[in-house]
Amino acid sequence: MENKLSFIDEQNIFFIEFSSNSFKNYNNLVEEQLKNNHANLLDRYQELAKKIQSEKLETEYLDLFYSSSSQTLKEAQVVYLQRFRFSIIIQLYSFLETELKKYCDYHFTMNNKEYKASDLKANNDIEKFKKYLKNSAGKDISKNPNWVFINEFRKLRNLIVHSNGVFDDKDSNCNSYKKFSIENFKVIEKTSSEYQIYLDNKLFIEKCIDNVSDFLLNIIHQKHIT
Repeated sequence: MENKLSFIDEQNIFFIEFSSNSFKNYNNLVEEQLKNNHANLLDRYQELAKKIQSEKLETEYLDLFYSSSSQTLKEAQVVYLQRFRFSIIIQLYSFLETELKKYCDYHFTMNNKEYKASDLKANNDIEKFKKYLKNSAGKDISKNPNWVFINEFRKLRNLIVHSNGVFDDKDSNCNSYKKFSIENFKVIEKTSSEYQIYLDNKLFIEKCIDNVSDFLLNIIHQKHIT
């Protein structure tokens, strides 16, 4: 049975749902723009290629043209898209941390607790919030149905921030990355022991947005967290 929601809870729910929709709209807008940019570049490349074929040009110039054009098309189709999807992961994680901190700080203020979440020691901020809510509010967010995804999402975000999505067999989270990648994204083998995260699945970004939103809303509604 859910507790009656306060006005602050209702406000937070509205903001979380609004932010979730904003992330999705922003993601769709930029994805479509990148797709159109690549299509325009490809059309332009094909036009230039036809003109070049009709003229007698030195082999050196032709090699330079095809090489530079190939690199430009690759950046438009792959590199720019990866940079954008990496940035969405980072922004979404920041939103998650901000909302958890806000929730914990509000609980601290309203209940005159002796310590804040930021006063606690833990391996990361998410663990601090988890510890605070369990010890001070009696809420175990590890029982939240979205917790497993959120924890793997945290590891992915850190991998992107600290090593641009590259890891090796010695990484303590190596198996976690590979397991989390199933049906979500690709793990490309760069060498026999080094790998690169490749976010090839647009739906994975939407999945991340939904899980972050649901995780936060479940905490407010106190679903499966006590």
